[in-house]
Amino acid sequence: MTFDISKINIPSNPGIYLMKDSHEKIIYIGKAKNLKNRIRSYFLKNQNHKTQKLVENISDIEFVLTD
Repeated sequence: MTFDISKINIPSNPGIYLMKDSHEKIIYIGKAKNLKNRIRSYFLKNQNHKTQKLVENISDIEFVLTD
């Protein structure tokens, strides 16, 4: 089952994001000037195979806002 980003409120602020699998294990950490734009980009069609596999395993996303 694919993670539904429409069910979470993603801030447009700069920060870091932690993608977690169904066991709450962090599978990816990233940073962005605009969290909303960056996170949404992962869920666009035509991603490479590596990104598609990552997205398939996401069950939760945490954010830490920065300045």
